[in-house]
Formats: sequence, structure tokens, C-alpha cells
Amino acid sequence: MKIKDLRLHELQPGEAIPFRLLLLADEEDAIRKYIYNSFVYTLYYKPQKDPIAVIAISLAKEYERNGFVKYAVKKNYIIDNYSRPIVDDGVLLKDMVMLKMKL
Repeated sequence: MKIKDLRLHELQPGEAIPFRLLLLADEEDAIRKYIYNSFVYTLYYKPQKDPIAVIAISLAKEYERNGFVKYAVKKNYIIDNYSRPIVDDGVLLKDMVMLKMKL
């Protein structure tokens, strides 16, 4: 598999969410708590028409509303571990927020 054969697609409002793929990682109730407040991306490998991965990005506050608790912050984690800057809504991301949930 070559990187040039990968394609990332942001789901737009009204597009079907690939629940079948998400269910490989989470239970349906958990998915429904975060998926509608997330930016959802699907990753495709060029020869295949079905996605090979789903990425759901949500703000930490959305997670906290759903029972997660912030327990640590890894300062400069993103800057130190990624070769390119990550910018979200015009803000350079630097730290990694660690969340947990008591089951």
C-alpha cells in the first residue's frame, strides 16, 4: 500500500455514516453519543470503493458532556510527535488532552 493510493474524504451533512466500520471499534450506543457532534472522515485505498477506516474528531467538551473526564494534558505532544503542524479552526494544536470514562 502506497500513501499516494490513499484518499481522505470528509463526510458532508446528509452523507451516510459508515456505522458498520465504526462498530469494529465501539458499541452502537457509544458511537451515537459522539458521532453527530464530530467531524467524520473516511479513508479509502484507491482500488477499493469501501472505506478502510473512519476518523471521528470531536472537541474534548463534547466528550465531557458524554461522561468522559479530563485526567491529564501532555504538553507539546502534537508539536513534538508530528512532522507537520496541525491547525484546527485557525488554532495551532500543541497539547494532547487525555480523557477517561468509568464504565
